[in-house]
Amino acid sequence: MKMRMTIKRILVIPDMQIPLHDAHVTANLIRFARSFKADQTVTLGDEMDMTELGRWSEGRADWFAQTLGDNRDMTVDTLWELGVTDMIRSNHTDRLYNQISSKIPALGALPELRFEKFLKLDELGIKFWRDEMPIAPNWIAVHGDHTPIKPQGGLS
Repeated sequence: MKMRMTIKRILVIPDMQIPLHDAHVTANLIRFARSFKADQTVTLGDEMDMTELGRWSEGRADWFAQTLGDNRDMTVDTLWELGVTDMIRSNHTDRLYNQISSKIPALGALPELRFEKFLKLDELGIKFWRDEMPIAPNWIAVHGDHTPIKPQGGLS
């Protein structure tokens, strides 16, 4: 008797950094995701750039921009269109928590500012992985800043 092996189709999507993303590339990725029909769609972090909260923006125009809500909504829509099932934490997903905890820690108790709630992951049915995600036997998925192999960003 032959055993039949089933193959799980996993789509892995790297940093989109919405709203700094390429809209044309993202539209093509959405078309591909719909036709590929993955069993699981995993984003490796940095789905939303959160430029407004980045340390490089502090004191500059981006720091004062009133765009965080619109950029969040654009990110939520893109995650839904891609059919994302799993999301891995990254340095950009940490930006919201880092700014709240360092500048206005009292807001950290608000459930709507918890990253998973802020990005509507429960509503979208997306599991948020704070640590590495087992993706296949002997394989894990992490963001590059999780356990960097190289000291320069993007080289791990």
